[in-house]
Amino acid sequence: FVIHREDILISFGFTQHYNIVALMVFMEIYSPIQYLERLVQTFFTRTMEFQADAFADELGFKDQLMKGLIRLHIKNKANLNP
Repeated sequence: FVIHREDILISFGFTQHYNIVALMVFMEIYSPIQYLERLVQTFFTRTMEFQADAFADELGFKDQLMKGLIRLHIKNKANLNP
């Protein structure tokens, strides 16, 4: 995308074409998209975690789940309220 586009590199102020510069420009352009991807991924991950917890509750493992989450919080400092 950026490697073959001289106009993009020129718009960032570069006069010569270097692949490493093209990579850095690509990373700069891609960072907002990556941020949005991370938000979507986190949303789906949290949704699946809550579904798994609800399923464990339906199966009658609520107490074991609570004890395990508390143990995880104490041992790994995991956030119980993300």
